[in-house]
Amino acid sequence: MEEKPKSEPFLNQNMIIAIIGAVATIIAASIPFLISMNKAEPAPTFTPIPPTDAPTFTSLPSTEALTSTPEPPTATATFVTETPLMGLFDVYLAIDPDGEVRSATFPSDQPVYVLFKINDPTDQGKIRAIWRVVDVPGVDADSIVWSEDLVILKSKGSTQAGGFVSWKPGKYKVELYLNGLLSTTQEFEIK
Repeated sequence: MEEKPKSEPFLNQNMIIAIIGAVATIIAASIPFLISMNKAEPAPTFTPIPPTDAPTFTSLPSTEALTSTPEPPTATATFVTETPLMGLFDVYLAIDPDGEVRSATFPSDQPVYVLFKINDPTDQGKIRAIWRVVDVPGVDADSIVWSEDLVILKSKGSTQAGGFVSWKPGKYKVELYLNGLLSTTQEFEIK
């Protein structure tokens, strides 16, 4: 029995890649032309010219003046990628832990709550709250009153200071860090 010689396939892999590349190039070059074809043009108006007794002839301009070299169409692709911003947002101080009563001024026996929304694409959620003195008589500025480290892996969070001690009257601030980077600072006053 005779064995038939093996024939190579009609299209090999390189040929298919070349065809796909050629088709993609033709499509990319045609897109600007097709877009320009879609633009609405004003409809031509027809003005009837009454017939004349004798035909009139006009000479046509030379074709050399009418020919020009068209520019090849170009295609541009723009890719937009959105990177979510990491940080704490909608930060505010409140008298109550639910954040229903917002305030920037508090009595000396009141805990101060700070509430915020968190956006952390890294999913670390490491929050550090540092409560500092801004201007309190008899206390060094920038002294730390309270600090707390939290891990919050949800979209909202809160922390508080001053729940067990009374504040001295003056101005304070709370600094909120997310994953070791300062995200926001809120100032408040104790009366």
